Amino acid sequence: MLEGSNVARIHAPDGVYIGQARRDPVRMAVFDDEQQGVAIVAAAATLNALEYIGKRMSEARLVCSGTGPGALAYLDLVVSLGLRRENIFVGDPTGVVYIGQVGEMDPGLARFARGTGARAIADVMPGADILVGVSAANVAMADLVKVMAVNPIIIAISDAMPEVTPEAVLAVRTDAILATRHARHPNQISGAMCVPFIARGALDTGAMTVNEEMKLAAVHAIASLAQAEIPKEVAAIEDAHDLRFGPRYLIPKAFDRRLIEVVAPAVAKASAESGVARRRIADMEAYRRSLSQVVGSSSPTAPVAIAGRHANVKSVIFAEGEDERVLRAAQCAIDGSVARPVLLGRPAVIADVIDRCRLGLDPGVNCEIVDPLDPDIHDDAVTRYCMLRRRDGISPVLAAVELRSCRTLLAAMLLRSGRADAMLCGTTGRRAGHLIAVRDVIGRRKGVDTLAVMETLMFPERLLFICDALLNSNPGAGQIADIALLGVDEVRRLGISPQVMLVPRLGSSAGDATCERKMREALALIHERVSGVASGAGEPSGSAFPCATFDQTLSELNVDASANMLVMHDGEMANVIRNVMRISTGQGISAGQVVLGARWRVHILTPAATIRQIVNATALAVGDDVSNWTRS
Repeated sequence: MLEGSNVARIHAPDGVYIGQARRDPVRMAVFDDEQQGVAIVAAAATLNALEYIGKRMSEARLVCSGTGPGALAYLDLVVSLGLRRENIFVGDPTGVVYIGQVGEMDPGLARFARGTGARAIADVMPGADILVGVSAANVAMADLVKVMAVNPIIIAISDAMPEVTPEAVLAVRTDAILATRHARHPNQISGAMCVPFIARGALDTGAMTVNEEMKLAAVHAIASLAQAEIPKEVAAIEDAHDLRFGPRYLIPKAFDRRLIEVVAPAVAKASAESGVARRRIADMEAYRRSLSQVVGSSSPTAPVAIAGRHANVKSVIFAEGEDERVLRAAQCAIDGSVARPVLLGRPAVIADVIDRCRLGLDPGVNCEIVDPLDPDIHDDAVTRYCMLRRRDGISPVLAAVELRSCRTLLAAMLLRSGRADAMLCGTTGRRAGHLIAVRDVIGRRKGVDTLAVMETLMFPERLLFICDALLNSNPGAGQIADIALLGVDEVRRLGISPQVMLVPRLGSSAGDATCERKMREALALIHERVSGVASGAGEPSGSAFPCATFDQTLSELNVDASANMLVMHDGEMANVIRNVMRISTGQGISAGQVVLGARWRVHILTPAATIRQIVNATALAVGDDVSNWTRS
């Protein structure tokens, strides 16, 4: 049985005491992701920064602004890496921690008390090589950085806002090297690049604790990865200068899929060598390969990497911009240079979620907020919506009501006016309602007679596309052929060769024979209109039950296992196939549904959509080639 406990968001010093009290009696891995995780990544950044400037850890002089458990966790790590304790000065806005200080002092902090006459942080700053901020925003002013040594290293890891901004530092010290928690700055320090992988290594070896050796192994693994050759799927996301080891690239990107392949094995090995592992991994190379397969099948970063190749990042409007999942996905899109989010929602509500979740969304800098209650935006949308729907008798009063009650409608109007390149909606409300709004506002492309939807399911070895005519309850053979050809165009746009299968209804009723004939007629129409498309029509199957593999599941449904695009007779059939594929294989991550035949790109999610699914849909909305998303 895998055993572990995660401690998070407990204020100092209670988090340390609770973690220790929980760790001692139960002999299980206990880890504070907020303190230890960030400390590990910050230590890796420090290690690489010193290596870049050619200074030994034992020679460096460090000043730490902050006395909480996060600061102590970081200091313990850099001491273990070789920094001399006598070269460390710790303080907070009230002054430096010194021997003989009046008042009770935490035992952990007392280890870093110095015998010095300095009483203010400013007194110990001259000549310092490293300034670490683990306290509050803007406490380390740029004036203090002026007196630091050549190539000063600034590690500002206060959450939300750093102690000193890179702009302020670089204004006075152009030779400074910085790392912060903020997403828009280079060298973003995030526990996400180590916590899941430390947990994986610890749990796979049954570690009784996460000890110092395991943490140091993670530090070295992360630091070495930043110096390794950059794979093309990661290099595609940033400009070349950002992904070459140096001042702007001291630590890997959080979305680097290699992290699990290097951090987890390093932690597992350290666990065994330090004597806390209950289980030993006999073949570490085989273990590493198995982790590579895991990240290939489940990592949400592959679509992010592919979409991020665009030199000019496209903008995507999120209709439900107040949803926490949407905002977290928007953060991922920014971190991966996938898209520039345009968030439709009330600014105060969005700001509250950003603050509560400690996100790096910065309106006007890396994203945009459109207030649906803004009179100018609302009145302009009402006017244009009335013009658009004048033949349907939509009055200004009715237009105002519809636009206020349906965010998807307003988002569609913004997309139509050129406010963004694509649109995502559907995390609230019914899918049919979103489709109707898209149909009425976005409309069909020239030469397209039928709108449809296509869902992308991501499996370990392949992508599966499922098309259905949701807005057409009983489509004819011509409409089915239209839908299939729209799907073919979309799949080809993504860099994949379509293998099409037209699937009739399940069951054995008399009406299904008619449905089967209709699908065969549609197949004939497809062959008449285009060439070079591998396609076929399936036979109706009487049952479908859980199977072990993707191919077996398709076979049970009497569908050719080579097919990667299934065209359904109706939405009900699409739901059956979709659910059978997910349940029987235990896999299949949805990337949402794209509206086929629409003038602009619209992706529709479901209220149950996860952050990963929203990120995947965002990448699909702006990406041009996803042929190598899968493990193969």
